[in-house]
Amino acid sequence: MSALNSPQVSKLLDHLFAEAGRNDPAAFDRFDGAESKLSRPASGRLRAEMMRDIYMPVTPDVGRLLYVVAHNRRAKTIVEFGTSFGDFRHPSCSGIARQRRRTPH
Repeated sequence: MSALNSPQVSKLLDHLFAEAGRNDPAAFDRFDGAESKLSRPASGRLRAEMMRDIYMPVTPDVGRLLYVVAHNRRAKTIVEFGTSFGDFRHPSCSGIARQRRRTPH
């Protein structure tokens, strides 16, 4: 069984995706409303600040793909860019954890 399919990880990921599904639509609506009131397009920094409460996780399929890539590449380090609250982190770290159990130190 992969770490992604363990009960603890599956439960956490299900919870995070459910939270994003409940909260993101309203948060995007608030962002759209606030952005439409600006006199010019928001800068990258302002957009990031305005969207700070939006999860925006990768999809479960992309998470599984990233897990497979991390595991098969025997990744020892993963640098996370632009993944909001880190919902990507869990699948990829599972890949690293699985790999470390197989690799003697």
